[in-house]
Amino acid sequence: MANELLLSVTALFSKGAKRASFNKGSFQNDVAGGDYILNTQAVGSSEEALIKGDITTPGWFIGRNNDSTDSIHIRAATGGTNMVTIPPLSTVMFKFVSTATAPFVISSANTPELEYLLIEA
Repeated sequence: MANELLLSVTALFSKGAKRASFNKGSFQNDVAGGDYILNTQAVGSSEEALIKGDITTPGWFIGRNNDSTDSIHIRAATGGTNMVTIPPLSTVMFKFVSTATAPFVISSANTPELEYLLIEA
């Protein structure tokens, strides 16, 4: 089967006299795996595994940091460098590289809530 995942991308920027629009509409992606997890995770200031349920190879990740103060960092593996930072009240969408089979998360402080959809690659 093909095109199991439909994603949409639209961004609008307006500040003073500056304006930009980036609208790529919807696009489809093939997904080899058959699992996903829709979850919320309280992320502490000590590194912890991203809860991924039965997913063995993470693929697309769409996540929101629901905290108004603290950032959340995503790492490809334990002890790794931050590959993605989700600022307070921000949303990200990306696809994990194939070698990131056990991603970890850590907060800049406190315990912000990460709300996310993770789809198996």
